[in-house]
Amino acid sequence: MRLRTIQFHSHPVLGDLRLDFTDVATGRAFDTVVLAGENGTGKTAILQAIYSAMSGNRADAPTIELELSVGDIRRLRTYYGAERLQPKRGLAVITGTPADPQAIPPFLEIELENGEIIRRPFDAGGTLRNQPFRCLFNEAHLGYEDVSVQSFKPTEFDEHDVDPIKAGANLGREISQLLVDLTAADNETLARWVDSNPGEAVPEFMRRQRISRFDSAIQYMFPTKKFGNLITEGRAVSPSFTERGKEYPITSLSSGEKQILFRGGFLLQYPHITSGAAILIDEPELGLHPDWQSKLIGFYKLLCPESKDEANQLIFATHSPFLVHDSANTRVVVLAKEPSTGSIQVEPEPTFLSTGHARVVQALNISSILKLSAKSVIVLVEGETDQLIFETAWSKLRPNSPCPYEFRSAYSRSQIRTILASDTAYRRENKKLVGIFDFDEAYGDWDHLWKKEAVTVEPDPSEGLTKRHPSHMLWAMLLPVPAKRQNIAGAEFGNSSRLSIELLFDRAEEIPGLITMKKAVGGVMVPHVSTKAKTLFSELVASYDSSEFANFAPIFKRLDEVFRYVVAPGASQVR
Repeated sequence: MRLRTIQFHSHPVLGDLRLDFTDVATGRAFDTVVLAGENGTGKTAILQAIYSAMSGNRADAPTIELELSVGDIRRLRTYYGAERLQPKRGLAVITGTPADPQAIPPFLEIELENGEIIRRPFDAGGTLRNQPFRCLFNEAHLGYEDVSVQSFKPTEFDEHDVDPIKAGANLGREISQLLVDLTAADNETLARWVDSNPGEAVPEFMRRQRISRFDSAIQYMFPTKKFGNLITEGRAVSPSFTERGKEYPITSLSSGEKQILFRGGFLLQYPHITSGAAILIDEPELGLHPDWQSKLIGFYKLLCPESKDEANQLIFATHSPFLVHDSANTRVVVLAKEPSTGSIQVEPEPTFLSTGHARVVQALNISSILKLSAKSVIVLVEGETDQLIFETAWSKLRPNSPCPYEFRSAYSRSQIRTILASDTAYRRENKKLVGIFDFDEAYGDWDHLWKKEAVTVEPDPSEGLTKRHPSHMLWAMLLPVPAKRQNIAGAEFGNSSRLSIELLFDRAEEIPGLITMKKAVGGVMVPHVSTKAKTLFSELVASYDSSEFANFAPIFKRLDEVFRYVVAPGASQVR
């Protein structure tokens, strides 16, 4: 089963948004969909609405058109006793809440390849009993801390259980228990085979029958790690991992490794459902190294293989440009909030790179940037409007000089931090990478980069606090603090600073709707820049005189120094 289109009806967040997950070249639904966009564009709300509709809940439900597989048709026959249904492909429509609340439409309408149409109505409670569609919702922000397992228990899979399922708050403990149980069952099966076949070599397929799919996925994500066996300490039992000949309990994994393990393990719990299901995964990239983010789609595909007669669909919601790599069958939907009305809409042509029929969000695949950029200095800024303002500032202050720097939006301050902290960024020493942070909550991101090993390049906030990686061509800079803004930004304010790029313009407060004053801790009034007005302002500054860009001069001065910076053997100085 795959979703083809979704039409919302006066949704409180999404309005009348329509989403299309089909390939214009083939007319078929994509097997992988990525919902991308900034905070507040309704990505999680879309996943929740899909899950609600798949659960048979009509309230605020969208209208969803489905592409049915042979396996779906077989389940329809079982659920509805419709023996006349032949196992052929077809379409189905889950009809959402209509404009007229008094009208009760068919909840489910099924059209087969032979033209036959079947309708299933709501029951009196507004739901549909025994709906046949499979859905798994892998939510973000789940609990991974409690992974204690005190005993073995048999793990059974109900082959007839197809009710939509959400991951729960106790996911860490549940998956640890699952891995313990499956490993113990595999060990028992292997021991019985050895007893029954003395002296014979054990066939490979006998060794890890239940856990093998997870083995492959873990090795894909972490080539040096392998899922091991069980470790017992007192009454506690723990799954183990091996790395370079050493064995570790699951509790020793990093928080990022646990997240990947447990969220992937949630799908391992339901192997009979993942084939033929809509699999909803919300923000799988949270807290992960960009190299890991770029492998997540492949990881989940290994965990959710398709069978001959079943088609599943992975639907991700993400803030990360690293998540989507150049997949031959990935539909990327970029959501944006219209500045004047606040309505959610699909960007018709995302400004990201694309290949074939897949529009691929890989604008921040740092390896590609370093390889393909013709510029020797790449400057990462927090957003697309920031990028436009920096490019405009250069053209105003140095109108006769081609810009030697490539300004590129990182889409968030956390992405700048992640890139600069990643060893991926270190691998091409012929390119220099600079991250420029707003002097606001991003102060903490800047301050914690490279810890005490960082080399201070500029200690004066008015010139733009800047530091350099101790051994690689990486710089991190905060916006310079003009004299007019020293009451809202500085090291003494830390994360309470409030200097965004718009406030480098002395007349920012004069722009209608751009700045509002809000009360902060202690009753102090601080400026806040309207997200809705950012785009309009970034276009407006093109009409400004060059004198309006004076506060950008320290930034370009610092970038000039980066441009000239070279490292001689045994030395580290600007030449």
